[in-house]
Amino acid sequence: RLYRYDIQSKAVTALDESDTYVYTYVDTLSDDEIFVCRNDRKLHGEYQDEYIDLLNLKDGSYLRKNSLGDYHIYDSVVCDVIYKSGYLNKLTRVSGGTYFIALDKESSRLFYWADEEELPVAVIKEKGKLLDYEIVGEKIYTIAVRGLGGTELYVQDLSDKACGGVERCLSSENTHLEEAYEYASVEYLPYVNGEGVELQGWYLKPAGFEEGKKYPTVLFIHGGPQVAYGEVFNLDMQYFAALRYGVIYCNPTGSEGRGGDFGDIRMRYGTIDYEDLVGFARYAAKSLPWVDETRLGVTGGSYGGIMTNWIIGHTDLFKAAISDRSSANNISDFGMSDIGVSFALDTYETTPWGNLDFLWDSSPLKYAPNIKTPTLWIHGMDDYRCTVDNALQMH
Repeated sequence: RLYRYDIQSKAVTALDESDTYVYTYVDTLSDDEIFVCRNDRKLHGEYQDEYIDLLNLKDGSYLRKNSLGDYHIYDSVVCDVIYKSGYLNKLTRVSGGTYFIALDKESSRLFYWADEEELPVAVIKEKGKLLDYEIVGEKIYTIAVRGLGGTELYVQDLSDKACGGVERCLSSENTHLEEAYEYASVEYLPYVNGEGVELQGWYLKPAGFEEGKKYPTVLFIHGGPQVAYGEVFNLDMQYFAALRYGVIYCNPTGSEGRGGDFGDIRMRYGTIDYEDLVGFARYAAKSLPWVDETRLGVTGGSYGGIMTNWIIGHTDLFKAAISDRSSANNISDFGMSDIGVSFALDTYETTPWGNLDFLWDSSPLKYAPNIKTPTLWIHGMDDYRCTVDNALQMH
């Protein structure tokens, strides 16, 4: 819900007390106009890609700036070595248009949406993770991760918004790390799933790789699922590669960056996403001659932990698993998780009283008796979202 607070009079004025929208961003443009990101949940639920609206405070009318768009206005590229949470929601309104960060497949990029245009253009197009930006005149300064080198400060000329300029790096705080350490390079491995959709996938060869040898290999599963893996540095993956494991990972159905239809797996957890993940693992094992098919592992955190729990209850493909900060019981989660009520209503469209059987059928815990895979469950005692009782129940 949206309210206006007058600092001097301390008066609170309701601007929108309905339950129509979920608001994710608000910015004041003038006394009579504000800039908001919001979604009405009609297409893809709570995590639907946002509308960009200009609200007239005098009469309540609004002008929708992206009625034909389907852009997730966040930087949601998975990276575990950055200084921010990685979920920056930032828009900048200028005369004639709007700048914003959005996820575009494996990378977060800066877009410019001219008021008269139906769709935006990518102004900063380089692959990687765009953390923050600031517009100064006709230049834009950014903090970004490019490749495996870590965050740096960049600048780019914005005089031609349609084509953009050439990004120049202004700092060298972390670029030397890629040269100083034996990082495993990230190699692209696309995979076509059972529905004919090409998924983005990648692999890392183990340190000290030797042709002709077979190596145990671990499938990583990201959280969310409304995030995306990319080609930037991830410590967990590099650590496993340094221990001479191969690493494989992909963006299954449900990931962000490819529009709301692709990212919406409400009511479908453990179906198309499961097929994507297991299918990709099998494909990677057959496509990469150095992968030891008899020594595959699987790991993931949050949603990745949920899917790890689900996978080991449905296949014996993996010989070891690590499930990190996971959920396993949709019935107990309804009351234990800090988002249990809203998550169940949005993702499963029910409550324990409404459809107990469906919540149990979609819970990894139901299939725990099938598990033969040796598994380590890792959990934080103070995790209020994916609560520790899930690990205890699975154990």
